[in-house]
Amino acid sequence: MDIYIASKNASVILFSSKTVKQTFLQKYPNLKKKSFVLNFLNKLPKKQPISKLAKKFKNYFLISNQFWIHKNYDLIVKGLIELQKLQINPYILSTGTKFEWRSSSYYENLLKEIKQNKLNNFIILGKVSREEQLGLMLNANYLINPSRSEGWNSAIEEAKSLKIKVMASNLNVHKEQLGAKGIYFGCDDHLKFSHILKKQFLKRKKLKQIGYNKLYSLNKFHFKKFALNYQNILIKINK
Repeated sequence: MDIYIASKNASVILFSSKTVKQTFLQKYPNLKKKSFVLNFLNKLPKKQPISKLAKKFKNYFLISNQFWIHKNYDLIVKGLIELQKLQINPYILSTGTKFEWRSSSYYENLLKEIKQNKLNNFIILGKVSREEQLGLMLNANYLINPSRSEGWNSAIEEAKSLKIKVMASNLNVHKEQLGAKGIYFGCDDHLKFSHILKKQFLKRKKLKQIGYNKLYSLNKFHFKKFALNYQNILIKINK
């Protein structure tokens, strides 16, 4: 309904990705002239974020999503069960709210499966501060995003700003956001996911991290480009 109202009343419609814009235009092709793409950025704090929790774990992977059905945590659990058979147990830390408004049982059922399979290496941290989240991401081997559907993902954008590699489901929008730098698997292919996770875990070698001051400077530079892109859109609108 919101999309319909916007299509009828908005003078301009901004999309966070080309993928979403293309999907929209399949239904509303006559709105092409007032449809624009503006990839959003996440602004890094000036001071390097520190995570107290990151000190407890080494060689871990991070998921930074809410426990919503389409975030596809089921694939993660199935992948870890496969690796457990090989006695390979990489730590996966998860941050994000546990409430799912579409299903009162999704999170509880997920917990039951984790406990039944004794997946003690899947650590659910719940909601944490942004500083803690960024600190965890800075120290992670990879960010993982197994979602079945997405817009322009905030956690992936954070990982890009921090130069952290990403393993993600092979959605078109993920490929648009990450390009050749992403490592991809199918939304239902837990065997492919477990293979990728095993390979990256057994490397046991974290890539040398760029100094945070440089990351912050690059983030500021990209924000200037973002502002110019936004300005250009506004100029086109007012012509």
